[in-house]
Order: sequence, then structure tokens, then C-alpha cells
Amino acid sequence: MNIPKYFKSAVLGAFILGVNACAGTMSSFPPVHFATMPKADDYPDMPAVVLLDNATLTYKTQNGKNGAQAVLTHHRRYKILNERGFSYATIVLPTSAHSNITSLSGRIVYPDGREKALAGNEIQHQPGLVRPELGRVIARISGPEVGAVVEFQYVRTFDDARYIPTWNMGSELPVKRAEFAIITTPDILLDIRSGTGQFISDEQPIRRDLEKNQQRLLWVKNDLPPLYPEENMPDLQRLRAWVSPVFQGVRAKESGAQSGDIMRKWEDVGAWYLKETKHLTELNTAHDWISREQSETALYSWLQEQAVPVSTEYIWEAGPVDYNEIGQKKPASVRDLAAFFAAILKVRGLEAYPVLVIKPGGRLINIDMPSLVPFAHVVVAVKKQGGAADYSFLDPGCPKCGFATLPRELQGGAGLLIKDEEHAEFINLPLSTPEQNSSAIDIKMRLKNTGELEGFFNLKAEGEAARLLREALSKNKSEQKKALLAAFADSGTSMDISNWEVADLKNLSAPIRVTGACKASMKELKYQEYKFAADQITGELYHHLWKDKRRYQLATGGPLVWEMKLSIELPVGYEVDQPLPVDLFAPGYGEYSSYYKKDGKYFRFERRFVIKKPIIESEEYGEFLAFIKKARQAEALGVTFLSTEE
Repeated sequence: MNIPKYFKSAVLGAFILGVNACAGTMSSFPPVHFATMPKADDYPDMPAVVLLDNATLTYKTQNGKNGAQAVLTHHRRYKILNERGFSYATIVLPTSAHSNITSLSGRIVYPDGREKALAGNEIQHQPGLVRPELGRVIARISGPEVGAVVEFQYVRTFDDARYIPTWNMGSELPVKRAEFAIITTPDILLDIRSGTGQFISDEQPIRRDLEKNQQRLLWVKNDLPPLYPEENMPDLQRLRAWVSPVFQGVRAKESGAQSGDIMRKWEDVGAWYLKETKHLTELNTAHDWISREQSETALYSWLQEQAVPVSTEYIWEAGPVDYNEIGQKKPASVRDLAAFFAAILKVRGLEAYPVLVIKPGGRLINIDMPSLVPFAHVVVAVKKQGGAADYSFLDPGCPKCGFATLPRELQGGAGLLIKDEEHAEFINLPLSTPEQNSSAIDIKMRLKNTGELEGFFNLKAEGEAARLLREALSKNKSEQKKALLAAFADSGTSMDISNWEVADLKNLSAPIRVTGACKASMKELKYQEYKFAADQITGELYHHLWKDKRRYQLATGGPLVWEMKLSIELPVGYEVDQPLPVDLFAPGYGEYSSYYKKDGKYFRFERRFVIKKPIIESEEYGEFLAFIKKARQAEALGVTFLSTEE
């Protein structure tokens, strides 16, 4: 079982936690002392520095679903080091079906002692455009200055203590001091772990007894380095220090029993999902969409046409919808769409089950701590016919995915397959072969004596490459052109295209084919002597790998195959120098081969580029980059076209 990095460690403790907090009031900000603060010279490449990041999570046993609420109070203080730091005078806080911002304040303190408080008209609540509960609260304090201190404090209330995410410490900025505290009473049971990145820690929190039988647990980190954003990074939980509290129930005062729908084992997580989506699974065969005359592929296509999928960071964030709304093109979360489609397939006699998904490189899972926190998506597993033990996987939340095709960001992940309230098991999501995610381009052009190239192209894409192309080709002409050029080149192509036509755009299970006209120009060295390199058309492979070193994992977009055939008809009397073929093999990572050849009046170039590994660890990055650089050099080999005519 390939679950991301099990945590196998002793439980920090089954604590009895509680709350006696008021979410409607804010404490005053602590005083500011500029003399002891770091200066811009201390962080020359940073726009700001976090002086204090202080969060307190308090549990409340009254009026909460499943016996407990939770209240998060978060205070963050920045010092602005240069004008780029002005953006930190704005804070954006998302809302959801189970958490809301109940109080927010902020201020700027200037080096000369002046203060400016966050005004009421500088706070906006924006309901979600797709679903109202998925909105955000935005606060912008006007008048930031270099050297000033900006700070915000807000209160977030969770109506159900099971929905507390893991708290990550650290920032894209350096952090002088980060604190996370939990307030405890004897009423509430929590299982708490802490760690850094993919490793659990033996570090114990600082404990302090409070009034009314409360206890405060405090984790402190000083001088945390900045997290430099990189393209295709893993989830931040894999990089930061973190604390994960999992709610395990409220202890009754007399019997000692716990109340509510508590998650003691992974089957309890499955039972939660089935209960949350029960209103979508009580179907009958009278509905048009369950007609036995329709194939499963046709039903899947129907759902994709009707559904408006809503993706959220956590699977509980969006509120439920009625199944009739799905048929009316009303927005629905991927959690609900998967339950709905699994129910349809079950009515038709198939074994179909929802699967809660952990993305590759996504949030960590602690196998000993059942909770909802790791899961970011939900798909449907359909047992294959003929007694096979394996499954086909469908993603109703992926509008352009073909039948039994998962999007790239889910392939190779892990999932909790939910059979019923008493049976749930972890499985691996399949990873496509390179050939199942392929793009092949055949280009035929004619060289003019002016160095211009004109002709036409034929593009065929399959699997994930086809899905991404379909998404772009459903947009405006400018976006279509951008996507087609990206199929030619990773970056920097000199190719121009026009008059393209698309076949098989709506058949999501078929390859997509595009034909059109194309033109380009060679670099003129002297009269009727031109230089050409393949990367004029293909661009620079993996152009986003612009650094020789990488701090974090890299998601490659693979496995994939990228093939290109280029044929250029030459004018009479032209000769071409022919570089030697190139064959590169990076075991486990990929392959590259290319060759140039003059064949009568035609010049031909062929290239095949294969990526095998979807995730490159930071320690593997140097070896992978060396392979990519050699492939780039092969693409950049110059070929001279020279007229021998008098």
C-alpha cells in the first residue's frame, strides 16, 4: 500500500480539552518596539518579515455539532522591509459551510509612533460566485509604508470540532517566532501529533494549568527560514512544522462515554461520508438518468454535461445539494457528485464505491489517526467485470476527463475506498503509462528561398494531454492558439498557426485531433544560407526548471510521451549538414532520442521525449536536471541550409 509516509509513533496523548472563550471579542494588540526589530539589511531578498505568528485553538463543548465547537484566534505581525511588502497590508480569509470569520481587526504602526486602525469600510465579505458559503473576507489597510508594522487578528469558528485542519507553522517569509496553542478542559478528547515535514516529532508542548480546570498546550518555533515558492511544489504540510489535533469525542460527566459521530477508525470516516451524502443516494429507477438503455459511458457523459463541479481544499467545505439540482446544472461539490454517480451505477447493478483521495505530494496522512483532514478529492471506483479484483476509476468532478480516466494530479495517489458503514480500505490510484498521456505532432513544411517555412500540421493527443487540450479548446480563439502552441513547444516557439480545425472534441474517450496551417522563419546567416534548430519549434524543454538546485519536490507532469515529426521540402540545390543522432537514457526518469536526416529533396527531424516519473524528490533533482539539459542541447543543435545554386 503506497500511502504517503505513514506516521508510526506513540500517541502524544489523549487529552481532555475544552474551551471557555468568547469568539465575538478581540484582545488589544501587544505594544510595538521598533528598536529591537530586524532591519531590511537583515533580509535583503525579502519584502517583509513575520515578527510574530500566534494562533490559539480553543474547544467548546456547548452548542457544537457532535458535542463540540472549535474557535481559532490568529494574530500575525509583519514588518514591511520594502515596497514589495505593501501586499501584506491585505489579508484574505476563506469561508466555508462549517467555518466562518466571526471577528477581524488590524492596524499599521509607523516608525514615528503613528497608528492607523483597520476601518470598517476596508473589510469586505464576498460570497462565493459558485457557492455562497465558499466566499472570503478581504481586509485592506490603506497607507502601508516601508519600515512600518502591519498586523491582523481574526477569529474563525468551526461548528464541528472534527473539521479542524492541521496547523502549519512558517510562511513564504522568514518568521521570527511562531506559536500554536491549544486550550484544554476535561470534557473533550483529542489525539495530538506534531512534526516537521514528513517526520513526526518527539518534542513535547509547553504545558500550563489555567483557571476552571483548563490546560494550555503550546508549541513554539523561532527563526523559521522562508519557504521559497517553486513551480509544482508539494503540499506545504510536507515542508513546514505542523501540529495536528484530531477530535475524538466529548466525555459524558457521569458515564464517561463519548457522544456524536466520532472517528476512531477509518471505517468511521467512511460512515461520515455516507451519512453526509445519503440524500444523494436514495435513488429509484424512474429517473431518466438511470435508464438501463443507456451505457455507463453515456451516463458519465450526461453527468459531465449536467454537473458544475466545485473543488474545495477540504472535502467538507461545500454545503450539500439535492440530486435534482445536479440535473439542473447547479454547482455541486466533488464530494456530492461522486456519491451521486456511484449511486446511479449501483442501481444499475454495478459495484461502485466512493473513494476519498489523497493527492500525490498532497497532505500527509497519519495512518493511526483517522480523520477527514488528508482528503482533497473524491472519485468513484467501479469493479471490473469478470471477477477481477481491481477497479476502473471515474472522476465526475473532472469536466473533460474521459471515461475511466483520472486527471494527472490524482494519478498515483492513495484513496480510502468506502464499501459501506463498516468496511473501508486504502487502495492505490493507478498511474498511467507514458503512452496513455501522449502528444504527437506531424509537421510538413516547405522552405522558400527567403528562409520562410510554410505548411500544415496534424496533432494527436491522448489521455491527460487530450483533456488539458480540450479544456483550452473550449475557450476563446486566443486561448485556443496559446494551448496549441504549448502542444508544439514547452516555451519560446517561433511557430505561428492558423485555420485550425478540431476533430473528436466532444468524445472524451477518444484521442483529440487538430489540423491547421503553420509557418516559421529560419535565421539568415548570409544570402540563401540559413540556420535552423529544432528548439525554434519545440522550445526549451521544461523551461520552468530554471534553477540548478531545487529545495522541494517537483511534479513533472508525467508519465508522458511527446513526439514530433518535422518534414521540410527544400528548394532545388539546397544542401544540409546532418548532426549525429542523439539517444539519452535516464533510468527511472525518462528517455530522449532525436535525429536529423536529408532524404532526397526533404529534410526530416524526428524526436521522442519520455518522462516516466511523476514526482522527483529534491535529492534526485540534480540527476533529473542533467538529463533534461542534455536533451535541451540536442534540441538546440544548429543545422545549416545552404543553396549551392550559382
